[in-house]
Amino acid sequence: MFIWRYWLSAPATEPVQADLIVALGGGEREQMAAILYQAGYAKKILLTCIGGGLAPHRYFLHRRTQLLLDQGIPVEALLFDDQSDSSFQEAINTAALLQAYHWQSALVMGFCSQNGHLLNI
Repeated sequence: MFIWRYWLSAPATEPVQADLIVALGGGEREQMAAILYQAGYAKKILLTCIGGGLAPHRYFLHRRTQLLLDQGIPVEALLFDDQSDSSFQEAINTAALLQAYHWQSALVMGFCSQNGHLLNI
């Protein structure tokens, strides 16, 4: 198995144009993802850890999805990662998605902690 590891040198102070906005699971990151999407920073938003027992055709019922739809984000702009159950798995699955679509960049909505939780994505 080939594992990609990218290290963030520091949190970004200003957003930049990207191929994808990633709203990591486990928090309220959808609001910032919606703001960045509406400002034109990316054309797709990935919601990670979205499964929660829902069947794939019912992801639109998830509260995180509804928050984005309520903000005017079109359903066509949303992608879902229902396989991740840890930060490490989120990183692996996001990297695989970037590779599959030949995308080069992502704006990751998460947090940087002292233990490097987001730093090793």
